[in-house]
Parts: sequence; C-alpha cells; structure tokens
Amino acid sequence: MTSFVKFLLRLQGGLTLKDNVPLLETFESNRKRMFSAISGLSGDSGMTGGSEYALCGVSLAMLNEWAHRRLGPSTTYTVEELQELPFHIWLEVVKTMFWEPLRCSEFYERPHLALAVVDYAFCSGVERAALTLQEVLNKMNAQSGSYTTRRKDDDGILRNIRIQIEEDGIIGRETLTAIQKVLRHATAEREAVRRICTLRSVFVCSLAEEDRISVKQRDVLLNRINMIEGTPRWAL
Repeated sequence: MTSFVKFLLRLQGGLTLKDNVPLLETFESNRKRMFSAISGLSGDSGMTGGSEYALCGVSLAMLNEWAHRRLGPSTTYTVEELQELPFHIWLEVVKTMFWEPLRCSEFYERPHLALAVVDYAFCSGVERAALTLQEVLNKMNAQSGSYTTRRKDDDGILRNIRIQIEEDGIIGRETLTAIQKVLRHATAEREAVRRICTLRSVFVCSLAEEDRISVKQRDVLLNRINMIEGTPRWAL
C-alpha cells in the first residue's frame, strides 16, 4: 500500500499514469485481494460503523461521497461497481478525499512528512491525521522555539513568544506555516515522522485492546507504520 501513496507524491512532479504502468498492473492483478469488508475506524475515512466494503482503502461510502461532490447527487455506486472500479477513478478519489484536504502539495518539499500524514489519513481519516500532525508540531515547537512571534509582555518589553497553533484537525495557513518554521531541517522532518508514527501505533494498539480491530489487523497496521517510518528520503 505504501507504493500507492508514494505515487501520489510523485504526481506532484508531473508523473502521468503512462509513466507508471507497473503500478496500474499491480492494482489490477491484486484487485480481488484488495476488495474486502472492513470495520469502522473513523468517521471521516468513510468507514462508519459495522461492516463496509472497500477497494484498496476506498470504501463504498467514501466513493459515493466523492461521486456526489464531483459528479452530482444522482450518481451512486453499487458494491459491484466498487469492485470493478477503474484505477484512475480510485486514484482520483484518494487524491480528492485525502491528499487535497491535507494540502500535502503545499509541503511537498517534505515528502517523508507528506507520506506519513496522508497514509495515516488513508487508514484512519483526515481529521485524525491532521490533529496528530498539529499536536506533533506544537510539541516540537515548544522544545525548539523555531516558530515564534515578537510581542510585548506585561512590562511592555518585546519578547519572542512561541506560537501555539490551534489543534482543530484542519490544515490551514497557520499549520502550513508551522511546518515551514518547525521542520525547516531534514532532521526535524524525520523526528516529526517518528512522532506521528509513534502516536499512530498507540492509537492502533488501543483499537485492538477495545476489540475494534483484530490482532491480525493490528499487526498489519503496525507493520505498515514501521514501513512508513523507515522509508528513506531518497526512495521518495
């Protein structure tokens, strides 16, 4: 699955589907295996309660939400149509529902961070991924003081005040500025990815403890998280 998200990163460089035939072939050859019933993990991931069918992380509910936005309210997909969903539609849904709301193209020069954030959203929803990113940025800035502003204190003396961005689950201009200021060096980006992956692992383990996912699902997700964290920058 990492390869699909990495493909989104490469799209920013102008790559077209014609340039990535192996990815398309992999998608088609694994279509049956990737189509499955899933259990709800997150409200904005399209996985809401009970069982839901999904193709490679795109649920039927999410597909229809995308279709209503882009194609009109009269367009509704069935389970059978989801199972046969063309690759270019699948990719457009992922871009529209994950990549664009997280505004990853605006911090594309930090590809490891973009990969960690969008993959988190892909599995657990945009809001949770955005909240985790904001939490990490605030905690790192509290330590480094990289993102500050000059303000007068009670005595009228100008001082550097560390910015605390609002943790609202929405990637806006303030969060994007914090990314630029707090993660200006590659080492800081790696540390942010490590922290995001750690928090994500804790969340996954809590789901397993609450019996919301199976032990097997937990192990698959933890392995996925380790892959994301261990992806070298040159591979992006």
